[in-house]
Amino acid sequence: MDVWTYVWIGWGVFFGIAEGVGLWREYKHKARNATLSEHVWRWFAVVDPKGPAWWIHARRLVGVLFMAELTIHFASGRWWV
Repeated sequence: MDVWTYVWIGWGVFFGIAEGVGLWREYKHKARNATLSEHVWRWFAVVDPKGPAWWIHARRLVGVLFMAELTIHFASGRWWV
């Protein structure tokens, strides 16, 4: 294994800890916006959309395009189709 494998494993462990703490805070303390899902929903105006309609649609389009590209990238091993 090279150094990058350890870096990505470390990132995954850090993410797991951060998400675990966020879930715990939501469960125990009723904290909002503590998990990655809730942040993504806010960033892409999924829940509680605020702002002009064009801005909400633009943010959602960016989210959809990013997820589509990421799916294609992981499935094909390439950056673009």
